Amino acid sequence: MLRSLLLALASLLWAVGIQAQTQAACTFNLLPMTVTTPNLGAVPWRPQGINDFGTVVGAVSRSAVDHSATVGIIRWPGGGVTAMTKTYFVARNNKGSTIGFALGGTFGATTSKPILLNGTTISDITLKGLGKEIVFLFGINKWGTIVGVYVDPSFRHGFKRWRHGGFITLEFPGSFETFPTSVNDNGTVVGTYVIGNGQRISGFIYDKGQWATLDLPGVLETFLVGITNAGVIFGNGIKQDGTTVPFLYQNGTFKVISIPNSDPYSRRLMSISPRRGLILAVTGDLTEQGFIAQCQ
Repeated sequence: MLRSLLLALASLLWAVGIQAQTQAACTFNLLPMTVTTPNLGAVPWRPQGINDFGTVVGAVSRSAVDHSATVGIIRWPGGGVTAMTKTYFVARNNKGSTIGFALGGTFGATTSKPILLNGTTISDITLKGLGKEIVFLFGINKWGTIVGVYVDPSFRHGFKRWRHGGFITLEFPGSFETFPTSVNDNGTVVGTYVIGNGQRISGFIYDKGQWATLDLPGVLETFLVGITNAGVIFGNGIKQDGTTVPFLYQNGTFKVISIPNSDPYSRRLMSISPRRGLILAVTGDLTEQGFIAQCQ
């Protein structure tokens, strides 16, 4: 199915600019934007990733200048919370593996180390034989495949890393920078690439060595944030006036996702689970609210 999607995109994207966008049918469940931990009490937090069980990971940032004060958060479906000091979590798969960073230092002298958390065991994430700094982690699938970005020496490159440390560099042909943001359980990667010095920012799909561009019609920039195992793709489009258009793409059709009571300039989809298609979304306004949604 995914291969058919990739082969069809070349012709679809020529015609899709005149295609009418329809509204996605969604259900939204509130996600509290405060968490309660034994040491911190009730504090605001920033959710980052979600799996198919509804477990959400993220972090509490306790200080703008002391990054070692950041606390990684795992919020369980029943509302319970596990907190880990000096960490920042970004994604969790269906087998209970969480990726993120161990943090230390102060603003301007921050140290960060990419980590994998399994139960209470923390291990380092490295790119075997490369020795370059991983600066972003974005997604992990059920097989332990991770996508993110490394620096070499001053440019940022995307990567896809398998469970045992082997990896490939992901660079959209002709791009300046490539940011892989999600990998589903079939190994298909989506993300965003940049042409020139921000002259064009587009979404991409990468599957078995093949690349395709996916841009939401009528927007200036497209940022893809997730793909389900069934090939449904989710992202955020940025219009010329700076407003954000959350959307899904399935079988050649784009559908706009309307997040309730949201700020049009900063609302966004954050993460998508691979099997059930659970969406983590935030309103982005001054009284920011989180949602776990499903759309079709």
